[in-house]
Amino acid sequence: NFLSPAELAAAQASIVTEDAFSSSYFNATLGYGYSYLRAGDTQHKEMVDYHDARLGKEKSVLLIEQRIAEFLESPRKDGEILQLERRTDGYRNMTNIHHDRNRGGMRLATVMLFLSDTAKGGEVIFPALQRRGRKSKAVRKLNAWMKEKWERDANTKDPYTLYLRPLGGEGECIASKPDMCKWFKRVQRMCDSPDRYFTIKPNAGRALVFWHAVLNPDSADTIVWDTFHGHCPVVEGDNWMLQQYKS
Repeated sequence: NFLSPAELAAAQASIVTEDAFSSSYFNATLGYGYSYLRAGDTQHKEMVDYHDARLGKEKSVLLIEQRIAEFLESPRKDGEILQLERRTDGYRNMTNIHHDRNRGGMRLATVMLFLSDTAKGGEVIFPALQRRGRKSKAVRKLNAWMKEKWERDANTKDPYTLYLRPLGGEGECIASKPDMCKWFKRVQRMCDSPDRYFTIKPNAGRALVFWHAVLNPDSADTIVWDTFHGHCPVVEGDNWMLQQYKS
Protein backbone atom coordinates (compact mmCIF):
# COMPACT_ATOMS: atom_id res chain seq x y z
CA ASN A 1 0.00 0.00 0.00
CA PHE A 2 1.09 3.56 -0.76
CA LEU A 3 -0.06 4.79 2.67
CA SER A 4 0.23 3.04 6.00
CA PRO A 5 -3.07 2.21 7.77
CA ALA A 6 -2.56 5.16 10.14
CA GLU A 7 -1.77 7.57 7.29
CA LEU A 8 -4.79 6.34 5.32
CA ALA A 9 -7.07 6.76 8.33
CA ALA A 10 -5.80 10.32 8.87
CA ALA A 11 -6.31 11.20 5.21
CA GLN A 12 -9.83 9.74 5.22
CA ALA A 13 -10.75 11.64 8.38
CA SER A 14 -9.46 15.00 7.14
CA ILE A 15 -10.19 14.80 3.38
CA VAL A 16 -13.11 12.41 2.79
CA THR A 17 -15.81 14.64 4.27
CA GLU A 18 -19.32 15.62 3.23
CA ASP A 19 -18.33 19.27 2.89
CA ALA A 20 -15.34 18.49 0.65
CA PHE A 21 -17.15 19.94 -2.35
CA SER A 22 -18.98 22.79 -0.62
CA SER A 23 -17.00 25.41 -2.52
CA SER A 24 -16.32 23.33 -5.61
CA TYR A 25 -18.11 21.13 -8.11
CA PHE A 26 -20.34 18.16 -7.43
CA ASN A 27 -23.18 17.06 -9.69
CA ALA A 28 -25.50 14.69 -7.84
CA THR A 29 -27.29 13.75 -11.06
CA LEU A 30 -24.07 12.63 -12.73
CA GLY A 31 -22.73 11.22 -9.46
CA TYR A 32 -19.39 12.96 -9.92
CA GLY A 33 -17.49 15.81 -8.33
CA TYR A 34 -14.00 17.19 -7.93
CA SER A 35 -12.18 19.66 -5.73
CA TYR A 36 -8.62 20.98 -5.59
CA LEU A 37 -6.49 20.61 -2.47
CA ARG A 38 -3.52 22.80 -1.76
CA ALA A 39 -1.81 22.98 1.59
CA GLY A 40 -2.35 26.70 2.14
CA ASP A 41 0.59 28.74 3.38
CA THR A 42 2.70 25.60 3.81
CA GLN A 43 2.55 24.70 0.12
CA HIS A 44 6.16 25.70 -0.54
CA LYS A 45 7.64 23.70 2.31
CA GLU A 46 9.28 20.45 1.29
CA MET A 47 8.81 18.89 4.74
CA VAL A 48 6.48 19.49 7.67
CA ASP A 49 6.19 18.26 11.23
CA TYR A 50 3.66 15.48 10.83
CA HIS A 51 3.23 15.33 14.61
CA ASP A 52 1.68 18.81 14.60
CA ALA A 53 -2.02 17.99 14.96
CA ARG A 54 -2.99 21.58 14.14
CA LEU A 55 -2.21 21.05 10.47
CA GLY A 56 -5.18 18.70 9.97
CA LYS A 57 -5.94 18.42 6.26
CA GLU A 58 -2.72 20.24 5.33
CA LYS A 59 -0.70 17.54 7.05
CA SER A 60 -2.31 14.77 4.99
CA VAL A 61 -2.04 16.74 1.74
CA LEU A 62 1.63 17.49 2.30
CA LEU A 63 2.41 13.94 3.33
CA ILE A 64 0.79 12.58 0.16
CA GLU A 65 2.51 15.14 -2.06
CA GLN A 66 5.86 14.31 -0.50
CA ARG A 67 5.26 10.56 -0.79
CA ILE A 68 4.45 10.94 -4.50
CA ALA A 69 7.58 13.06 -5.03
CA GLU A 70 9.78 10.48 -3.32
CA PHE A 71 8.22 7.58 -5.20
CA LEU A 72 8.71 9.24 -8.60
CA GLU A 73 12.08 10.75 -7.60
CA SER A 74 10.74 14.09 -8.73
CA PRO A 75 10.62 17.42 -6.81
CA ARG A 76 7.33 18.09 -5.08
CA LYS A 77 7.06 21.43 -6.90
CA ASP A 78 6.79 19.58 -10.22
CA GLY A 79 3.38 18.24 -9.23
CA GLU A 80 0.13 19.97 -10.10
CA ILE A 81 -2.39 20.69 -7.34
CA LEU A 82 -3.88 17.55 -5.84
CA GLN A 83 -7.37 16.90 -7.17
CA LEU A 84 -9.96 15.13 -5.03
CA GLU A 85 -12.58 13.20 -7.00
CA ARG A 86 -15.72 11.43 -5.89
CA ARG A 87 -17.92 9.06 -7.88
CA THR A 88 -21.10 7.66 -6.38
CA ASP A 89 -23.52 4.99 -7.58
CA GLY A 90 -25.14 7.81 -9.55
CA TYR A 91 -22.09 7.70 -11.86
CA ARG A 92 -23.72 5.34 -14.37
CA ASN A 93 -22.23 6.59 -17.66
CA MET A 94 -18.52 6.88 -18.40
CA THR A 95 -18.02 10.55 -19.30
CA ASN A 96 -14.92 10.23 -21.48
CA ILE A 97 -11.83 8.25 -22.37
CA HIS A 98 -8.73 10.39 -22.46
CA HIS A 99 -4.96 10.66 -22.40
CA ASP A 100 -3.55 12.89 -19.65
CA ARG A 101 -0.70 14.19 -21.77
CA ASN A 102 -2.97 15.86 -24.35
CA ARG A 103 -1.45 17.87 -27.16
CA GLY A 104 -0.75 21.09 -25.33
CA GLY A 105 0.44 19.87 -21.93
CA MET A 106 3.77 18.85 -20.46
CA ARG A 107 2.47 16.15 -18.14
CA LEU A 108 4.74 13.14 -17.85
CA ALA A 109 2.92 10.97 -15.31
CA THR A 110 -0.34 10.56 -13.41
CA VAL A 111 -0.73 9.28 -9.85
CA MET A 112 -4.12 8.15 -8.57
CA LEU A 113 -4.45 7.38 -4.87
CA PHE A 114 -7.64 5.61 -3.80
CA LEU A 115 -9.07 6.71 -0.47
CA SER A 116 -11.98 4.27 -0.34
CA ASP A 117 -12.93 0.76 -1.37
CA THR A 118 -15.71 0.55 -3.94
CA ALA A 119 -18.15 -2.32 -3.44
CA LYS A 120 -18.80 -2.84 -7.15
CA GLY A 121 -17.60 -1.01 -10.24
CA GLY A 122 -15.52 2.16 -10.41
CA GLU A 123 -12.49 0.49 -12.02
CA VAL A 124 -9.95 2.52 -13.96
CA ILE A 125 -9.84 0.94 -17.42
CA PHE A 126 -7.05 1.10 -20.01
CA PRO A 127 -8.88 -0.11 -23.13
CA ALA A 128 -5.85 -0.05 -25.45
CA LEU A 129 -3.79 -2.39 -23.23
CA GLN A 130 -4.13 -6.17 -23.13
CA ARG A 131 -4.64 -7.82 -19.78
CA ARG A 132 -1.79 -10.17 -18.86
CA GLY A 133 -2.58 -13.71 -19.94
CA ARG A 134 -5.43 -12.68 -22.25
CA LYS A 135 -5.62 -11.69 -25.90
CA SER A 136 -8.74 -9.76 -26.81
CA LYS A 137 -9.61 -9.05 -30.43
CA ALA A 138 -11.65 -6.02 -29.30
CA VAL A 139 -8.63 -4.56 -27.49
CA ARG A 140 -6.38 -5.20 -30.49
CA LYS A 141 -8.78 -3.41 -32.84
CA LEU A 142 -9.29 -0.54 -30.41
CA ASN A 143 -5.53 -0.21 -29.96
CA ALA A 144 -5.04 0.07 -33.73
CA TRP A 145 -7.85 2.63 -34.07
CA MET A 146 -6.49 4.80 -31.26
CA LYS A 147 -2.99 4.72 -32.70
CA GLU A 148 -4.33 5.70 -36.11
CA LYS A 149 -6.29 8.57 -34.54
CA TRP A 150 -3.20 9.71 -32.63
CA GLU A 151 -1.07 9.79 -35.77
CA ARG A 152 -3.82 11.34 -37.89
CA ASP A 153 -4.28 14.19 -35.42
CA ALA A 154 -0.55 14.66 -34.81
CA ASN A 155 -0.43 18.17 -36.23
CA THR A 156 -3.56 19.52 -34.60
CA LYS A 157 -3.27 22.47 -32.24
CA ASP A 158 -6.29 21.41 -30.21
CA PRO A 159 -4.98 20.11 -26.84
CA TYR A 160 -8.17 18.13 -26.26
CA THR A 161 -8.05 16.04 -29.41
CA LEU A 162 -7.11 13.02 -27.30
CA TYR A 163 -10.49 13.01 -25.59
CA LEU A 164 -13.02 10.42 -26.70
CA ARG A 165 -16.21 12.13 -25.61
CA PRO A 166 -18.83 11.47 -28.27
CA LEU A 167 -21.96 11.38 -26.11
CA GLY A 168 -24.47 14.14 -25.59
CA GLY A 169 -26.11 15.13 -22.33
CA GLU A 170 -28.59 12.25 -22.38
CA GLY A 171 -25.98 9.63 -23.27
CA GLU A 172 -26.91 9.66 -26.96
CA CYS A 173 -24.35 9.60 -29.76
CA ILE A 174 -23.42 12.90 -31.35
CA ALA A 175 -24.32 12.47 -35.01
CA SER A 176 -21.05 14.00 -36.24
CA LYS A 177 -18.95 11.41 -34.37
CA PRO A 178 -20.38 7.98 -35.27
CA ASP A 179 -16.99 6.24 -35.45
CA MET A 180 -15.85 7.58 -32.08
CA CYS A 181 -19.21 6.71 -30.58
CA LYS A 182 -18.91 3.09 -31.72
CA TRP A 183 -15.58 2.63 -29.95
CA PHE A 184 -16.69 4.56 -26.89
CA LYS A 185 -19.70 2.30 -26.40
CA ARG A 186 -17.48 -0.75 -26.88
CA VAL A 187 -15.31 0.42 -23.98
CA GLN A 188 -18.42 0.96 -21.87
CA ARG A 189 -19.36 -2.67 -22.50
CA MET A 190 -15.85 -3.74 -21.42
CA CYS A 191 -16.68 -2.33 -17.99
CA ASP A 192 -19.39 -4.98 -17.64
CA SER A 193 -16.62 -7.64 -17.53
CA PRO A 194 -13.67 -5.85 -15.88
CA ASP A 195 -11.78 -9.06 -15.11
CA ARG A 196 -11.35 -9.68 -18.85
CA TYR A 197 -9.65 -6.35 -19.55
CA PHE A 198 -6.86 -4.14 -18.22
CA THR A 199 -8.61 -2.59 -15.23
CA ILE A 200 -7.51 -1.43 -11.78
CA LYS A 201 -9.89 -2.00 -8.87
CA PRO A 202 -10.15 0.90 -6.39
CA ASN A 203 -8.79 -0.26 -3.02
CA ALA A 204 -8.23 2.22 -0.19
CA GLY A 205 -4.56 3.09 0.25
CA ARG A 206 -3.62 1.76 -3.18
CA ALA A 207 -1.84 3.99 -5.71
CA LEU A 208 -1.90 3.73 -9.49
CA VAL A 209 1.00 5.33 -11.38
CA PHE A 210 1.34 5.50 -15.15
CA TRP A 211 3.47 7.46 -17.60
CA HIS A 212 2.52 9.47 -20.68
CA ALA A 213 5.93 10.06 -22.18
CA VAL A 214 9.54 8.90 -22.04
CA LEU A 215 12.02 11.77 -21.94
CA ASN A 216 14.68 11.79 -24.64
CA PRO A 217 17.43 14.35 -23.93
CA ASP A 218 18.62 14.48 -27.55
CA SER A 219 15.28 14.35 -29.37
CA ALA A 220 11.55 14.77 -28.98
CA ASP A 221 9.86 12.89 -26.14
CA THR A 222 8.47 9.46 -26.93
CA ILE A 223 4.75 9.46 -26.19
CA VAL A 224 3.29 6.44 -24.43
CA TRP A 225 0.14 6.80 -26.46
CA ASP A 226 -1.75 3.68 -25.31
CA THR A 227 -2.37 4.91 -21.75
CA PHE A 228 -5.80 6.21 -22.73
CA HIS A 229 -8.05 5.51 -19.76
CA GLY A 230 -11.46 6.11 -18.25
CA HIS A 231 -13.49 5.37 -15.12
CA CYS A 232 -16.05 2.59 -15.23
CA PRO A 233 -19.51 3.26 -13.74
CA VAL A 234 -19.88 2.86 -9.98
CA VAL A 235 -22.51 0.16 -9.44
CA GLU A 236 -22.47 0.12 -5.65
CA GLY A 237 -20.69 2.25 -3.06
CA ASP A 238 -18.61 5.42 -3.09
CA ASN A 239 -15.36 6.00 -4.95
CA TRP A 240 -13.04 8.63 -3.43
CA MET A 241 -9.61 9.23 -4.91
CA LEU A 242 -6.82 11.80 -5.14
CA GLN A 243 -5.08 12.54 -8.42
CA GLN A 244 -1.92 14.42 -9.23
CA TYR A 245 -0.19 15.11 -12.53
CA LYS A 246 3.60 15.35 -12.60
CA SER A 247 5.49 17.40 -15.16
